[in-house]
Amino acid sequence: MKRFAGLIVFFVMLLSALPALADTTRTSGAFQYTLKSNGTATIVGYTGGGDTVIIPQMLDGYTVTAIGDSAFDRKTEKYKACSVTLPDTIKSIGAFAFRDTKITSINLPNGLEDIGKGAFVGCNSIAYRMSANHPTFAVIDGALYNKSQKKLIWGKEDTTIPEGIKIIGDYACYEVPNCGINGNGIVLPSTIEEIGDYAFYGNKYWIFLPQPSVKYIDTYTFVWGENLQKIGKYAFQNVGFSCTVAIGSSDYSYVNFKLPNRLVEIGEGCFSDCYSNHDFYFVIEKNSQLRKIPSKAFYQSSHSQSGLYFNCAAPITEIGAYAFEGINVVSIDMRNVKTLDKGAFMGSYLHSDITIPASCKVVPADAFNNARTLGHDIVISNGVEVIEANALNVNLTEETAYKTKFYFLSPIRLPTSLTSIAPDAFRDDAEFIVERGTYAYRWAEENARNYSIDGEKQNLDWLNN
Repeated sequence: MKRFAGLIVFFVMLLSALPALADTTRTSGAFQYTLKSNGTATIVGYTGGGDTVIIPQMLDGYTVTAIGDSAFDRKTEKYKACSVTLPDTIKSIGAFAFRDTKITSINLPNGLEDIGKGAFVGCNSIAYRMSANHPTFAVIDGALYNKSQKKLIWGKEDTTIPEGIKIIGDYACYEVPNCGINGNGIVLPSTIEEIGDYAFYGNKYWIFLPQPSVKYIDTYTFVWGENLQKIGKYAFQNVGFSCTVAIGSSDYSYVNFKLPNRLVEIGEGCFSDCYSNHDFYFVIEKNSQLRKIPSKAFYQSSHSQSGLYFNCAAPITEIGAYAFEGINVVSIDMRNVKTLDKGAFMGSYLHSDITIPASCKVVPADAFNNARTLGHDIVISNGVEVIEANALNVNLTEETAYKTKFYFLSPIRLPTSLTSIAPDAFRDDAEFIVERGTYAYRWAEENARNYSIDGEKQNLDWLNN
């Protein structure tokens, strides 16, 4: 009986060790691989070189069914231009599997079911060898698509994206020269429903959006298909928007980029570091379903006044870190904002009043630090509890100060709900209106700030004696 019990313990220990064995990296020639629980091999590394890579069907008696994430990634030591041959047993290629290998040719077996994001980043001259009736993938003008989902997986130099394509995948045109070019810019099909992470990263061409005939506020508006619901992270980072529209006079023009009303999600940094050859307006209408502006969504790395403007009438509830840094904010409905993250409006140019709603309990550090206003007020609603360091360190623009001969903002009323204010929350010369006996009153006295009570400015000379 004891012997039988010992055997049971032995088998339990053996079974528990199997996952560990599966995770262990093994080496067979120039290939490194791991085992899956089903006993098949996944290639996770390669130490060889040369112009041709032939991946075997078997390694040490195990069938090779997958190329793992970054398996052939050579960001530092790049391959020569080469050809890659995959065995018929391959079912998946992992994310960034062949990044920067500069391969020029690869076969896609009929059994291949999945290709991970950015698998061919840096392989801008790649050609695909595959059957015309491949069950999962298709090649159009040299670019790779998912046949069933109508998804662009990896773009090609100097190719256009055809109508009917619904998804531009993650990294699909990442630093691919002229990907999607038609004429003088990138033209996106009207059928697009989703743009993935880093889809057009590094592309320096202007982007022309579908349906340019739609009119909006006395000028032409570029309106995306109204069924668009999501734009992925960094999808339009560092790209340009262009249109020539003259209104009013020949020396001034602007265009609007209206985000569709059905849009419910935009990704982090999706329009960061964008640029335009003239004033360009991002527009979110009142009926928009968008409620969250994520971190760095419209971030402009420079704190100088840019030609990009933001105009939002929708009731936004969340604004991420550095979402509007360095951009012109014409208007934004902040009445329902609950979460305001650090640096949200840092270095921006504010064309309307700054209103912190009662729902926003904390004004975080640097929220409006070094922001410039055209002479509008700062309104802090009763219900706000905390104002952190440099949160409302706001200045007038030089142009406004020069024209008005007024170099300070209007006095800021500090609500009775405040329980914490950083000593450097506001600029040094800011003036305040407080109520006697409140935390704000004590803060103003303790920090020798200029304040008034019931319209009567307080004498602070005693603080200097």
